[in-house]
Amino acid sequence: MAKGKKFKMPSPLFNKTFWEHFGSVAVNAYRHYIFDKSSPRMSNDRPFPVYSDKYKKKTGKLKRQDASFANSKAPLLTGDLMRNTNHSTDAKNNAIYIGWNAEANKVKWLRDMKPERILTSKEHPFPKKITGQKLMKLTTTIGKKK
Repeated sequence: MAKGKKFKMPSPLFNKTFWEHFGSVAVNAYRHYIFDKSSPRMSNDRPFPVYSDKYKKKTGKLKRQDASFANSKAPLLTGDLMRNTNHSTDAKNNAIYIGWNAEANKVKWLRDMKPERILTSKEHPFPKKITGQKLMKLTTTIGKKK
């Protein structure tokens, strides 16, 4: 029989500061992945479909338009949707939530378009490529702090 104090796993496993930092890193990686100018990808890791030639985004002359995204397939016109991508954390449940407040209706509208543009869904809440990268970095960081 082992002698000494009984070990108890801390609850929560990581503190609120850790989750806030990890959440900000994750949401920033999400923004760069989804709203990339040259090769934006949907949360299901597929490239965004090309906009039709009739779509006025391609002119670069819409009100408040970020003209640098005029020829991009990224779902970005004014930048509001990208800037409004936020996160919240729950240290007790070891969770990060990424979502939108003021621009949430645009996420559904983009998903309902034909062809659909998926920023997030029940099947693909977060891009797997980013999840793998961030978890690898997380395990490396935890391993170094021992």
